[in-house]
Amino acid sequence: MNCKKTAKSRSDDEHRLFDSTVEKVVEIGLERLRPFENHPFKVKEDEAMARLMESIERYGIMNPLIVMPTTEGFYRIISGHRRKYCAEKLGYTQVPVIIRYMKEDDSIISMVDSNLHREKILLSEKAFAYSMKNEAMNRLSRWWTRTFRGRSCCRVRRHLLIR
Repeated sequence: MNCKKTAKSRSDDEHRLFDSTVEKVVEIGLERLRPFENHPFKVKEDEAMARLMESIERYGIMNPLIVMPTTEGFYRIISGHRRKYCAEKLGYTQVPVIIRYMKEDDSIISMVDSNLHREKILLSEKAFAYSMKNEAMNRLSRWWTRTFRGRSCCRVRRHLLIR
């Protein structure tokens, strides 16, 4: 697919459709989705799952799953393990997803944050999730410290704006 812009090529809006930095909702087959490794939140068939399944059966999947590409050609689920479970049970072959390109530690933080809003989370799940998030944030903090040691605040701000 040629995405280079020439004088006779697509408009800016059309060009953005082919830009990997712009997030968009796409349909992906369930067989290409993989669970988040060491996902601390268990997918259980409980009352909340029954309500979610009823909602998906009636209205479809209203909020797309958030996934990130893997080197093996699959997509790791960041947010949406329960929606995927319901989709499988209801016979879906594809689900709407947003493909997000992020680093491993950012994906851990995002996965934990996207699940903490749920009403019923076991204390053990919450503790493991916070532990995962804390380790990821510590790794990011060490990276920032190594990267910006001895630099002025202005230089750090400039670097953050570029990032």
